[in-house]
Formats: sequence, structure tokens, C-alpha cells
Amino acid sequence: MSTRPHSLNDELPSNPNIRRDQYKRIKGIMDIHRERPQLALDLIRDYCKGVEKVKTVFFFPNAADEIPTEIRVVAEGSDTESMATQILQTIYTFPFAKPEIVEPPTL
Repeated sequence: MSTRPHSLNDELPSNPNIRRDQYKRIKGIMDIHRERPQLALDLIRDYCKGVEKVKTVFFFPNAADEIPTEIRVVAEGSDTESMATQILQTIYTFPFAKPEIVEPPTL
């Protein structure tokens, strides 16, 4: 039986992702501390210290004169290519505004 040779150059790089339970934990922290943004940011930073793929946690927008509207979590990974290293990122956003629930109409 002949099979096609497998090469690492044939594989496409995949984006780094955090696990589902880690995402739900961060979302839970955000839901509980939505009214206190600085506390939410500090708790999420503390939790993400144990998550190896998470590199940065910050407010967005990051300007000093603007009120932050969300917290962003950046997961990074690197993929080694032939002569250079390509850095891959996935950005997760957790907004402070509570999503509006639309009531279904009654018939």
C-alpha cells in the first residue's frame, strides 16, 4: 500500500483558543461584577494568570479620557515557519453592557 508522505509544511496553522470552561469562567466573573469594571478586570487578570495561552487582559477603549465599554482577553500562540515565526492571536471580548432580552409576543 502506498500512502502519501505527510509533511509539517502541509499543515495549516490553527488559531489559539482558550478552553470552553475557561471562557465560561471569565464570562461568569464578568456577569457577576459588571457594575464594577475595575474589580472585574482585576479578577479576570488573576484568573488568567493560570491560563497559559492568555497573554493580555485589558480595557477597551484603552484611552484615559474614555469610559471602557468592554474587557478584551488576547490568546496568543506561535507557529514556526521555514525562516520566521508567525504569531497567531484570538481576541475575546466581554462587554459591560448587559444584553437586552426581548420578550416574545403572546398570542
